[in-house]
Amino acid sequence: MVRLENDLNITGIDGAKIPVYIEGEAPEILPDEYFTVSEDYTSTAVSADNIARSYLYEFTLKFYTKNTERLYDVTIDAINQLKAKGYDASGIGYHSPTYKEWYARAVDVEKFEDLEE
Repeated sequence: MVRLENDLNITGIDGAKIPVYIEGEAPEILPDEYFTVSEDYTSTAVSADNIARSYLYEFTLKFYTKNTERLYDVTIDAINQLKAKGYDASGIGYHSPTYKEWYARAVDVEKFEDLEE
């Protein structure tokens, strides 16, 4: 099973790991920077012989920060880190609505997981 929230390890300004929460499971008191991840879609990738060879996971990753100067850089760092771990993400993300005093940027991320034969 693909667990994007476990594969992302980005360090914040204070040197601590920026937390990654499953969408809807963030704590009531939020840090100055954090990520949320939602698993939007999972499908079976079938080959020409009609046998499932892998699962495709599709996620939305959102980065929230109170510091607008870090919005793009941290999002790009997350994209690059996930790509190095076999995820696919294109571009530099896109605007996501703000949440209270946090600014946000989102990126669509995909990963194939091979099935055992």
